[in-house]
Amino acid sequence: MKYSEKVNRYKILFINKKKIGVLLIAIYPIVRFVPSRGSFVFEDLKKRAESLKIAPFVAPNTHR
Repeated sequence: MKYSEKVNRYKILFINKKKIGVLLIAIYPIVRFVPSRGSFVFEDLKKRAESLKIAPFVAPNTHR
């Protein structure tokens, strides 16, 4: 595999992770306003984020 191909591949991965992060930021305020179901949804998001190795990014669960 050529070097440029590798770089492009990593760029795509990074962009995808960024998109997921932006999604989490967008969803987080909404989740905060639905505490009963929200915490469950947020936990699910957190698990997904962890499986994608962006766990440090995820905001702490402050709305409990």
